[in-house]
Amino acid sequence: MLNIASNTIDKIGNAGILGTPLQAFCFVNGFPMSLDGEKVASHYPYVPPHVSSTMQATSICTHVNGIRVVRKFDLSTCGDDLSIVTNQFCFSD
Repeated sequence: MLNIASNTIDKIGNAGILGTPLQAFCFVNGFPMSLDGEKVASHYPYVPPHVSSTMQATSICTHVNGIRVVRKFDLSTCGDDLSIVTNQFCFSD
Protein backbone atom coordinates (compact mmCIF):
# COMPACT_ATOMS: atom_id res chain seq x y z
CA MET A 1 0.00 0.00 0.00
CA LEU A 2 1.83 3.10 -1.22
CA ASN A 3 1.70 6.72 -0.09
CA ILE A 4 0.59 6.19 3.52
CA ALA A 5 2.47 8.37 6.02
CA SER A 6 4.20 7.06 9.10
CA ASN A 7 4.98 8.78 12.34
CA THR A 8 8.58 9.92 12.84
CA ILE A 9 10.15 9.28 9.39
CA ASP A 10 7.84 11.10 6.97
CA LYS A 11 8.21 14.85 6.65
CA ILE A 12 6.14 17.97 6.27
CA GLY A 13 8.26 20.97 5.42
CA ASN A 14 11.51 20.15 7.21
CA ALA A 15 9.80 18.66 10.28
CA GLY A 16 8.46 15.27 11.16
CA ILE A 17 4.98 14.28 12.28
CA LEU A 18 5.29 13.90 16.01
CA GLY A 19 3.47 13.39 19.24
CA THR A 20 1.96 10.25 20.57
CA PRO A 21 0.60 8.25 17.64
CA LEU A 22 -3.18 8.00 17.70
CA GLN A 23 -2.88 4.23 17.25
CA ALA A 24 -0.22 1.59 17.85
CA PHE A 25 -1.14 -1.48 15.79
CA CYS A 26 -0.92 -0.49 12.10
CA PHE A 27 2.57 0.24 10.82
CA VAL A 28 4.43 1.58 7.76
CA ASN A 29 8.15 0.78 7.53
CA GLY A 30 8.03 -0.27 11.19
CA PHE A 31 6.53 3.04 12.43
CA PRO A 32 2.88 3.72 13.36
CA MET A 33 0.70 5.00 10.50
CA SER A 34 -0.05 8.69 10.84
CA LEU A 35 -3.69 9.64 11.33
CA ASP A 36 -5.83 12.74 10.90
CA GLY A 37 -5.21 15.25 13.70
CA GLU A 38 -1.66 14.20 14.63
CA LYS A 39 0.69 17.01 15.60
CA VAL A 40 3.49 18.27 13.35
CA ALA A 41 6.80 19.55 14.73
CA SER A 42 7.44 23.29 14.58
CA HIS A 43 9.16 24.09 11.31
CA TYR A 44 10.45 26.91 9.11
CA PRO A 45 9.62 29.80 9.21
CA TYR A 46 8.91 29.10 12.93
CA VAL A 47 5.99 31.54 13.17
CA PRO A 48 2.29 30.78 13.43
CA PRO A 49 0.73 28.69 11.97
CA HIS A 50 3.95 26.65 11.47
CA VAL A 51 4.55 26.21 15.21
CA SER A 52 1.41 24.29 16.16
CA SER A 53 -0.05 22.58 13.11
CA THR A 54 -1.78 19.22 12.81
CA MET A 55 -2.30 16.86 9.90
CA GLN A 56 -5.51 16.93 7.83
CA ALA A 57 -6.10 13.56 6.20
CA THR A 58 -8.23 13.36 3.05
CA SER A 59 -8.58 9.59 2.64
CA ILE A 60 -12.17 8.46 2.22
CA CYS A 61 -11.36 4.74 1.98
CA THR A 62 -8.48 4.02 4.37
CA HIS A 63 -9.10 4.37 8.10
CA VAL A 64 -7.62 3.05 11.35
CA ASN A 65 -10.02 2.96 14.32
CA GLY A 66 -12.41 5.05 12.21
CA ILE A 67 -9.82 7.85 11.75
CA ARG A 68 -8.52 8.77 8.29
CA VAL A 69 -4.97 7.74 7.37
CA VAL A 70 -2.57 10.54 6.29
CA ARG A 71 -1.30 10.10 2.73
CA LYS A 72 1.07 11.78 0.28
CA PHE A 73 0.06 15.37 -0.55
CA ASP A 74 -2.23 15.71 2.49
CA LEU A 75 -1.85 19.13 4.10
CA SER A 76 -1.22 20.24 7.63
CA THR A 77 -3.24 23.08 9.11
CA CYS A 78 -0.33 25.43 8.29
CA GLY A 79 -0.80 24.66 4.57
CA ASP A 80 2.41 22.65 3.99
CA ASP A 81 2.05 19.28 2.25
CA LEU A 82 3.50 15.92 3.18
CA SER A 83 6.44 14.29 1.42
CA ILE A 84 6.57 10.52 1.75
CA VAL A 85 9.22 7.85 1.92
CA THR A 86 8.40 5.86 -1.24
CA ASN A 87 9.73 2.45 -0.16
CA GLN A 88 6.88 1.26 2.06
CA PHE A 89 5.81 -1.94 3.74
CA CYS A 90 2.51 -1.85 5.66
CA PHE A 91 1.46 -4.33 8.30
CA SER A 92 -0.87 -4.69 11.27
CA ASP A 93 -0.84 -6.71 14.50
